[in-house]
Amino acid sequence: MKPGEHFESYLAKPPAVPDELPQGILGFSQQLVLLKPDIGARANVTMMLAEGPAPADHVPVILDIDVYNASELSPESEDLWNLLEQLRVFKNEIFFASITEKTAGLYE
Repeated sequence: MKPGEHFESYLAKPPAVPDELPQGILGFSQQLVLLKPDIGARANVTMMLAEGPAPADHVPVILDIDVYNASELSPESEDLWNLLEQLRVFKNEIFFASITEKTAGLYE
């Protein structure tokens, strides 16, 4: 993302500033905790601007996705591998629902 571009071009649900306020954003942080009951999973989703120095031609946006399930499973259990796959799918659903096609295209 380049400085001056709109977050809407890159993020599916960017931070919203009321129209009557100045539109220059120097920082933001947004956190969601999502529940996926069918697999007993939760996800902590954090979107924010990175602090510190950044290249002059980029805006450093962080999208951090942590998915988890508090189950007791044996390391040898086939259920463990099935759960890990379901968590991976959940994480990918969140990631691709959070970005736009333009953002995805940056990584092709």
